[in-house]
Amino acid sequence: MGLRSDAAEETLDHYSKYPKFRGVRHVIHDEPEDDFMLRSEFLEGISRLKGFDLTYDILIFERHLDNTIKFVSKFPDQKFVIDHIAKPLIRDRILKTWATRIKEVAKYGNVYCKISGMVAEADWNDWKEEDKEQIFWNNAVECYGLEV
Repeated sequence: MGLRSDAAEETLDHYSKYPKFRGVRHVIHDEPEDDFMLRSEFLEGISRLKGFDLTYDILIFERHLDNTIKFVSKFPDQKFVIDHIAKPLIRDRILKTWATRIKEVAKYGNVYCKISGMVAEADWNDWKEEDKEQIFWNNAVECYGLEV
């Protein structure tokens, strides 16, 4: 099922009857266009989620954060979760732009952030404890808080 499908409403209605069905996501970072999330047919699909009390997980790379800010601003009552802290350029240790943008997204009270998966973007042969500290504690947790 895609949120852009003509049958999206019926599919959401069907699956929303299952108590463990709490949200959806689309692998936006695999789309060839960086502005995919701003397309009208995708926005229309997102607008359906609130009626089913579903969260939308935003699966993106850092380069999508500017569009994410525009995207979430269109849906102030929709719950969003940034997956994998928007996959910053951990491996390259380029964090300034990501840190600025993730703070901008955090200003929206309806946006949450999952920290899981961030190490997948790290350099496993040269990973240091301070890398985790710089990214995890100093940025993501500072912006979004911490819930376990």
